[in-house]
Amino acid sequence: NPDWRLYGRSAADSKNAIATLLVVLDHLRDGGGETAVNLRVILDGEEEAESPGLAATLSAHPELLVADLAICASGERHQSDRPTVSFGMRGYLT
Repeated sequence: NPDWRLYGRSAADSKNAIATLLVVLDHLRDGGGETAVNLRVILDGEEEAESPGLAATLSAHPELLVADLAICASGERHQSDRPTVSFGMRGYLT
């Protein structure tokens, strides 16, 4: 509903990208569609606290994380209300 509004801390940050991804995956599953690649989804609810448990979780399950590409879905929607793609995230790759 275009008239709905969300109010709260970080309501327009990563949550919009997470919600969009989950809706797309639901539609693929419900419609019998398949992706052309294997998907790995990591939802980190501790990013505001510098993700204290993420490294240990990733180290404990490396076989589940094999991928050709990593996409970080984060950030608010552009003021034009059009979807955007940004390249480069400060501090994410080492």
